Amino acid sequence: MSMIIISCRKALGDALYKNTSVTNFDLSYNELDELAEKAICKNTTLTNLNLESNNLGESARKA
Repeated sequence: MSMIIISCRKALGDALYKNTSVTNFDLSYNELDELAEKAICKNTTLTNLNLESNNLGESARKA
């Protein structure tokens, strides 16, 4: 995996973790993995999040 992809995934995770205004987000088909999973689980602002066809663990699917 290239450093650019890793950097983008980390930036997305940071943005989700710090999010205070976005309530709807479509992240389908983005090959997300554990780099974004922790941030998704901690986000309390999103009310509608599409994670279809990503490589996330069970904890992210339940969040």
